[in-house]
Amino acid sequence: DVLLEGYYGNGATVVIGSERSSGGVFLGYGVQPSVTTQGQFLSSTPATLSQGAYVVSDTHKWYTVTAGSSVAVGSQLTTMTERMRITGAGNVGIGTSSPTANLEVIDPVSSNFNGKIHIGGNGSGRRLVLEQSDVLTYKMGGTGTNSITQLVSGGSAGVGSVAMTIDQSQNVGIGTTNPVAQFAVGTAARRIEIAGTDGVIRGFDRSASWANIDFEAAGYTFDCGGTLALTLDTSGNATFAQGLTVSGVATINRGNSSIGAPDTANHATGTRIVLYDGSDVHWYALGIESNTMWFNSDVNYKFYVDAVSKVDFDGSGVVNAVGGYKVNGTTAIDSNGISAHVGTTAPSSPSAGKMWFNSTAGVAAMYVYNGAGWDRMSNKVSATGGTVSTYTSGGAVYRVHAFTSSGTFTTESSGTVDVLVVAGGGGGHGGFQSPGGGGGGAGGVIYSTALAVTSQSYSVTVGAGGVRGQGDGAAVTARPTSGGNSTFSTLTAIGGGYGGGYANYSSASGGSAGGSGYGGGLGSPTSGQGNAGGDSSQSASQNAGGGGGKGGAGGFGNNTPNTTAGVGGVGQAYSITGSSVYYAGGGGGGSGYQNTSGGTNGGVGGNGGGGAGGASNSSGNCSGTNGTANTGGGGGGAGGPVGSIDQTQQLGGHGGTGIVIIRYAV
Repeated sequence: DVLLEGYYGNGATVVIGSERSSGGVFLGYGVQPSVTTQGQFLSSTPATLSQGAYVVSDTHKWYTVTAGSSVAVGSQLTTMTERMRITGAGNVGIGTSSPTANLEVIDPVSSNFNGKIHIGGNGSGRRLVLEQSDVLTYKMGGTGTNSITQLVSGGSAGVGSVAMTIDQSQNVGIGTTNPVAQFAVGTAARRIEIAGTDGVIRGFDRSASWANIDFEAAGYTFDCGGTLALTLDTSGNATFAQGLTVSGVATINRGNSSIGAPDTANHATGTRIVLYDGSDVHWYALGIESNTMWFNSDVNYKFYVDAVSKVDFDGSGVVNAVGGYKVNGTTAIDSNGISAHVGTTAPSSPSAGKMWFNSTAGVAAMYVYNGAGWDRMSNKVSATGGTVSTYTSGGAVYRVHAFTSSGTFTTESSGTVDVLVVAGGGGGHGGFQSPGGGGGGAGGVIYSTALAVTSQSYSVTVGAGGVRGQGDGAAVTARPTSGGNSTFSTLTAIGGGYGGGYANYSSASGGSAGGSGYGGGLGSPTSGQGNAGGDSSQSASQNAGGGGGKGGAGGFGNNTPNTTAGVGGVGQAYSITGSSVYYAGGGGGGSGYQNTSGGTNGGVGGNGGGGAGGASNSSGNCSGTNGTANTGGGGGGAGGPVGSIDQTQQLGGHGGTGIVIIRYAV
C-alpha cells in the first residue's frame, strides 16, 4: 500500500509516507497516518513538492478500479486490481507480480503466455521473444552463436515448433533450425537449398540425394546478366536463347556461325546436338549444313517406332529399312526387291537412270532411261508380229509368233529367241506318156536356238510352194518350179527342189532335192537343211523317185513292174509351238505305166506335209497331190497315163508353203 498524505486545498503540501501493511490506499486530509517501520520516502513530516512527484521504494505498483467507481474522502478502497509493477531489479511486469525479464507481459487471469514480450539479458544471451496463445511465435537472439532469429508455431505452454530461422551466418531456414545454405526449405532429409555464393539451387529427396525441383506458374523467364537465357511457357516448352550445354559439351547450339559439314575431330562445325554414351567414348551428332540436316556418328545408329527398329545404319554404310522404302506412298524397295514406276505409259520428263516397268500386255518388261530414250533392262524379248500364242513348258512360259505369210517381227528390247525357218516345198513333175513324174523336194529347214535379237523390226519372208508340172499324152506342157526361200534375220532356208521327168529332165537342187523321173538326173540337197531325192531308171516300171525330206532321202523308183513308186523322204518333228509337229516331208514319186489296165499307186508323201505321187491309170486322175500348206512339204509327182488322158489329169502337186516360227520365254 502506498500512503498519500497531505492537505487538501489550493496550494496544499503533500506528504508521501511509508507503505502501510494494513492494505489498501488511505487518502486523508489534514491528518498524518501512523508510520510503519518500512522506510519513509522523504520524511515523516509533511513536505512541500514544488518540482514534481518522486517515489522511492523497492517495488512500485500500478492499480486500476472498475471504470466509474467512487470512494468517500477519508475512506479506504479495497477492490483495486494491480496491472503493472516495477520490481527492485528493474523488471517491468504487466499482468505479473514477478517479472523475470526487463519487460514481461502475462495474462493475469490464466497466468499463461498470451501476449508476452520478453527482452533478455545482456551479452550473448540478449534476445527478444514474442509469444501468444501458449505459442512461441518470435524469438530474436543476441550475438555470436546465439544470434538467431526464429518464428515458431504450434506447441503449448511456451514451447512450439520452429517455423523459420535466421542464424548468425545470415542463413534463412523454413522448417529447419539449422539452415546449411543461404536459403533452405525443409528438413535435412528432404529440402531445397539456394546458395547465392555458389549460384545454385539444390534439391534433396528423403535419402539426402539429389531430387527433382518442381515449379508451378503460368510461365517463367530466366536471365543471365540481364540477358534472356531461358523461357518456359504454359505448355511446358523450354526455349534456350543461346543453346544448352551439358557436362561441358555443346549439345544444342542455336548460333549460325558453325553451320557446315560434320567435324569428327571436335564435332563443332555444323553441330547442333551431340550425345555421348555412358563411357564418353562413342558420340552421336546432329547438325546443319547449307540448309541440310545431317546425322553423324562414329558407330551405328537406328530409328525406332514403338521400340521397334525400323531403319538401321551401320558403320560400313549399309542401310537396313524394315518394311522397305516408299516414294510418294508407293513401295520402291522392300525385302522382295526394287520396285519402279509401273504403267503402260512411260514417266514424263525422266532423268537418266529413271526406271519404268512397262505393264503393256505382251510387253511386261523393265526399262531404264539413258538420257535420250528408254532401254529395255530385261533379256526377255517383247515383240509383235505373226500369229501370237503362249504355252508353258517345264515351268517356263513361252510366247510364239507364227508367220504363215511374210510379215514383220518387231522387238522392243534385246534378247534371244528360238527360230524355226522352213522354206517352200518343190513342185512335183507332171506325167507324160507312160513314165511317172518325180516328187518335189521338201523346203530346207533351219532351227536356231538362242538367236540374238535387238530392239528393231525384222522382215520375215515365208517361201512359196513350188508350182506343179503339167503334161499330157503327147508332150510335157509345163515344167515344175522349186519352192521359195524363207528368211528371218541372218537365217535363210532354201526352197525345195522340183521333181524330175521325162526326156532326161533332172530334178532340181534345193533344201531337199526333188526325185528323179525315168532316169533323169538328180539335184543336190543343201547341207544341214534337207536330203537327196530318190533316183529312178528307164526300167520297165517307169516309176519315179520320191522327193527328199528333212528327216530322210526320197525313195527309189522301183524297177519292178507293178510296184509302188518311190516314197517321199520323211520330214522332222519340232515342238517350238508347244506340240510336236512334223515339217518338210518330201513329195511321193508318180507311178509309171505298168502294161496293165489298172495301173499302180504312186509313192506316199513323206510325214511332214509331203504330197502323194499320182497313180498310173487308164481312166481317171493321174495327178499328184499338193504339199501341205505351211509345212514346206514337196508336191507329189504325176502318174504315167494308160492311153491318152486329158492333160488336166496329169498334173504334179504344188509344193507346200513354208513357215517361220519364233519363240521366246516371257
